[in-house]
Amino acid sequence: MTKDAYYFSHDANARHDEKILELRAELGWEGYGIFWAIIECLREASGYKYSIKRLNGLALQLSTTKEKLEQIILNFGLFSFDDENFWSESLLRRMEERDSKVRKAKESAQKRWEDYYAKQEQNPKNAYEETSETNGINSADNSLTETYAVADESHNESSAIKGKEKKGKEIKEKEILSSSPPKSEISEEGKEFAGFFKELLPPTQKVTDSDLKNWGDTFDKLVRIDKRPAEEIYLITEWARKDSFWGEMGNFLSACKLRSKNKDGVLFYDIFLQKFLRERSKSNGTTGSIQQVQRPAWITAKE
Repeated sequence: MTKDAYYFSHDANARHDEKILELRAELGWEGYGIFWAIIECLREASGYKYSIKRLNGLALQLSTTKEKLEQIILNFGLFSFDDENFWSESLLRRMEERDSKVRKAKESAQKRWEDYYAKQEQNPKNAYEETSETNGINSADNSLTETYAVADESHNESSAIKGKEKKGKEIKEKEILSSSPPKSEISEEGKEFAGFFKELLPPTQKVTDSDLKNWGDTFDKLVRIDKRPAEEIYLITEWARKDSFWGEMGNFLSACKLRSKNKDGVLFYDIFLQKFLRERSKSNGTTGSIQQVQRPAWITAKE
């Protein structure tokens, strides 16, 4: 579970609220616990609202009865409702404040991605170093999950915008796509990356031909579809495999994870990238033992 997956704020003295006191007087601490369980379910629901028609399922989920849920939802003024849904006005207000911060962070992250790719076109090596050292990875509200999410969204959106606004670049991208291998084929660069990733794994890790094919396909898609620089893919992959949590604890044993998403819909590639850039910035651009594994000559020649 990510840090922000089910986060919402609430007052520390909520138990003293008049409506809550009425609830506690009638249903005791059980009612109080069910109330907050309902709030948590609303936090996870789309639009932070829950269908009244789904109370039977909600009662089963919370190990209570539909009648008790209806009593809590309808009788104490703790929730608002219409013919279809019920919700918490307090939760809506708090989540709107949080979502506003996300929007601001998204704008900031989009600007950073645009600067990064603009510099990447001019000088791939310098662009990577300058962006990580001068911009940092601080979001508007210092929330890691929000930064990861908006960075991923902003990267995709900024790529689309630049493709529409710059006709020359659009033509160039079409040429790249037309020269790329079909999805069923793995490029030589993809095969080389698959071998590279295999060397990063523990000697006891079993690797099949199917694994190598999938890893090569992942590399090709990162380059062809996601427009990620090959040099960056190697660097981030090697860093993640050597990271104490992702690598040493066995949480990154397949290169396919780079294009997988977490529960919030964020690419693990971007999660790795953000953490790497933060650590690189704190260490003044040094990367420690990250370059112990030999990378292809066509990669190191550009460094």
